[in-house]
Amino acid sequence: SGLGGLTSLAEDTSADIVLFGHTHEPLEHYDGGVYYFNPGTIGGVYTGKSTYGIITLRDNGVLLSHGKID
Repeated sequence: SGLGGLTSLAEDTSADIVLFGHTHEPLEHYDGGVYYFNPGTIGGVYTGKSTYGIITLRDNGVLLSHGKID
């Protein structure tokens, strides 16, 4: 529930990006130098919408985005 456990894990492992799922809800969040990203669900389970995630790594930063499948 919430990002608390993921935040602790990111700190313990010095992660820059945390990828997770299970909630099936798309999420892009940046906090304390860490990017949190949930791509959602490709099958539309629970949410009724099919989404996917794209992570673009660049020299000047990270771009997180979602796409939808109709």
